Amino acid sequence: KVASGTNELLVWIPTFPPDLSQDSFTDDGFFKTGDEVTMLDDGTIIYKDRISDRLNVNGEKISPLLIQREVEELALFKEVHIFGVPKPEEKTDIVTALVVPKENQTINLKNITTLLGKRLPPHLKAFIPRVILVKENIPVELIRGPGKVPRRLLRKHYSEEVIAEYNKIKGIPQSS
Repeated sequence: KVASGTNELLVWIPTFPPDLSQDSFTDDGFFKTGDEVTMLDDGTIIYKDRISDRLNVNGEKISPLLIQREVEELALFKEVHIFGVPKPEEKTDIVTALVVPKENQTINLKNITTLLGKRLPPHLKAFIPRVILVKENIPVELIRGPGKVPRRLLRKHYSEEVIAEYNKIKGIPQSS
């Protein structure tokens, strides 16, 4: 079953597992998976993204995959990961791109944001990454399964660096 409004995949579990809280279930007993999906007319389920990984900019929430695909379309990088880091004391994210350049490539960060500004539809321009971290590779400890890098781990690993870079861009003095 798919929850209307959130498109969250709900799964029927006949007995309540003791290690899960009641908040993990709907009132009618369906388990909330945390996965955003689309269900086709024939019953096929297409996975979209983790609901908890959505970018939140001023209350508007979207899947980071929408922005990630646009950055990937630029064909400038070997790897791209888009994630949000909550701004301290605000209910909005710093949209962040973690990029691994192709070999012998020079990155012009201003050029990337300009290109994205031209590509993205008006309703997505608020989600252009404000911080772009350029790394030689993704740390091994962040990689799960066959090349999967969970956004929650990126957020945890890079959050201090993202906030410091954002403050530098905004001209906010660093606290010592």
